Amino acid sequence: MPSADVAFMGWSTLGWTAGPWVAMKLLVFTTLYSLTALVGFAPFAAHGQTRTYVDTRKLLLKVERSPANKALKKLFEERDTKRADLIQALHDPEQKVNLNSQVILKYLADPQALAALEEWYGLQRKLGKDYSMPKMEVLSEVKYLEGIYRDLGELVLKNLHPESKDVSVAYNKRMRTALIEVIIGEVFTEGWHVVVRRENRKWRLISNRLVWQS
Repeated sequence: MPSADVAFMGWSTLGWTAGPWVAMKLLVFTTLYSLTALVGFAPFAAHGQTRTYVDTRKLLLKVERSPANKALKKLFEERDTKRADLIQALHDPEQKVNLNSQVILKYLADPQALAALEEWYGLQRKLGKDYSMPKMEVLSEVKYLEGIYRDLGELVLKNLHPESKDVSVAYNKRMRTALIEVIIGEVFTEGWHVVVRRENRKWRLISNRLVWQS
């Protein structure tokens, strides 16, 4: 968009001599046009950067495989209020944001989130773009944990990791889904993330994933 000086220059190249009144009208018109253009472009500059997305993105950048990661726990427990942000994060140019959003969506594994993931994967293939995926699998077969224990962590250990005694639990009440972090070993350790969902008065296994070793 030309500035006011360029606009006046255009008048003189056409052979016009602009008097004070004409110059004033042209200056007012140019100023109004500039303001309109700025207002019109503002929504595009702010697109995708809502307050909730900015906050969610900060948490995704803090998600680590280290034990008792607070950002992971918060995103897991509040996923239903951040679903749109997590799906939007699939398109984020920062790989860490993109990968961690995939992890959270797969951990909770509700149909809408998984459908959004498959749609995004399909789009990347269609566009011929390279993309990264977390090394994890959502179990397709139905498998329930066996036994009756008041403590969910103890139930998970008895069924999947009997050699461990150290667990921490995050719980998404709306999704009735829990993330259990299991730490095995003392000197040389490894961490597992187990996700289970309450169905039919039982705990269904969603995923059982090795996330780190030291």
